[in-house]
Amino acid sequence: MGAGPRRGQTSGDVGIGDRPLPAGHCRKTANALFALELARRATAVGITANAVHPGGIMTGLQQHLSREDMNALGWLDADGKPRQGFKTPAQGAATSVWAATAAELAGKGGLYLEDCREGEPVRPDVPFAGYHAHVRDPEAARRLWAVSEEMLGESVAF
Repeated sequence: MGAGPRRGQTSGDVGIGDRPLPAGHCRKTANALFALELARRATAVGITANAVHPGGIMTGLQQHLSREDMNALGWLDADGKPRQGFKTPAQGAATSVWAATAAELAGKGGLYLEDCREGEPVRPDVPFAGYHAHVRDPEAARRLWAVSEEMLGESVAF
């Protein structure tokens, strides 16, 4: 694996929370929070930002996970095949393309998008879809922005 965060590290360093999260969850949470804060700061000057979740896609990235890890994550069925609901790379790219080109999103920022629509909060009856409340937390988004500026050693103004 690369030199990035490892499973079990916490996101507490950026004030997102203190529960252990897999590294992928921290990245996705940070991306959603960054888009939320960028939209708050920059929409007035014509810049919009949204978080886009492509869905589960089996790509070459899974080569870095063991079968046991993928089973534990619920990605594989009893036969070791990707569970129903995984997308092709083209299907996964569809929401990003839609987000970049959809007239109905013009001027709208700070959204969490999935399956070519605005996402909804997670529901127990819809596995592997939706967002958790912490990715829509404006105060966490502000803290992440502040920590990012501090790490960069400069501020960004719009």
